[in-house]
Amino acid sequence: MTNYSRWIDQGLKKPGKSGAELGRILNLTRDKISKMRAGTRQPRADEIPLIEQYLGEPAPHRKRLAAAPASPRPKSKAMRALETLDAPSASGGFSEEMVALKRDENFGGLKGGANQGVWRVWSRALELAGYLPGDAVLVDSTVTPAAGDVGVQIFDDKTGDYRTRLRLYQPPYIVTSTMDRKAQEEPLVVDNDRVWIWGTVIRSVRQRRP
Repeated sequence: MTNYSRWIDQGLKKPGKSGAELGRILNLTRDKISKMRAGTRQPRADEIPLIEQYLGEPAPHRKRLAAAPASPRPKSKAMRALETLDAPSASGGFSEEMVALKRDENFGGLKGGANQGVWRVWSRALELAGYLPGDAVLVDSTVTPAAGDVGVQIFDDKTGDYRTRLRLYQPPYIVTSTMDRKAQEEPLVVDNDRVWIWGTVIRSVRQRRP
């Protein structure tokens, strides 16, 4: 579980930092700041970037997973096979909804920069929002999440790891938007622990078929 309380508590012990000033920035009472330091209140998604800026260091989940999109990942046999299929059938039987492109991969001119990741979408979860299997999305972790399309990390109890998903953010929930019953999921609350927003989609690309 993400330990935000230790991050906040240790950060506020630095010279020049104080709970009172953080409370002023977040517009929170001293009691709520104390609860965050004790771990009885989790910071909201929109509060985390402000806390990061004030403490001068990234949140624990960013330290742990920010490098995930850039990690080398050889294409599996299943992935190579999927790239030869039509988009509507590409997600059938494929376990990952989104696959990170490596730094040296160029998808239609779409390349990620600092604090950005490029994922290939293999799900119909947001087809009604305009995203189809085979599309690529550029996600920026520095853009404050607002209502719209976001890349999220959802904890998978079966594997004990986080899975990357493309969802619509309707605060405080993330939702799917599809006619495919297999891709439909119940809304999930962004609790910044088991469900947290990696970043906001700022661009998408669809390759033209020959």
